[in-house]
Amino acid sequence: MRARRAALIAAAALACGALIGCGGDAAGTTGDTAQADTAVTTAATSTPAHTPQRTTPLQPGEAVTASDRSPKAFQRALDAHRPIVVAMLMRGIADEDFVASAINQVKSSSLGSGVAFLVYDINAEQTFGDLPTSMGLTGTPSVVVIGRDGNVVNAWSGVVDEQMIRQALSDARDAQPAG
Repeated sequence: MRARRAALIAAAALACGALIGCGGDAAGTTGDTAQADTAVTTAATSTPAHTPQRTTPLQPGEAVTASDRSPKAFQRALDAHRPIVVAMLMRGIADEDFVASAINQVKSSSLGSGVAFLVYDINAEQTFGDLPTSMGLTGTPSVVVIGRDGNVVNAWSGVVDEQMIRQALSDARDAQPAG
């Protein structure tokens, strides 16, 4: 199972590196999971030089920025100084489904109000743009919580439970935007 997961993750990472214009947009209102609304195009050329390529996940306190290849919902949430939860999952695997359930529990609670939840199933959609490469999300499950100030509150690669996400989201809400 781990070998299959590693192979799928590697394939997804390679596919993501080759995608251009794959930044989708959230189709709904505050707190909706990002949905695809743009066509995916591919190119045989290398990733543009302006796209940051990370080999390690973002660390708490690091500033997050969006590029022209980031999902529009991600850019809007950063611009609006909203807390953001970004997750990369591979549904159908127990650990992944556990993390998805934990995120859904937080999303449906009062703490989830006003938060941008950008949860991507790497098997089902290619609307995550450059988020895996810009945030160093090379494995699943991966979850990053970004504060209102645009800085990483916490990032996990592996299983994370509801209480951990709740605490990080509480801290993300308390982060004051500059200016």
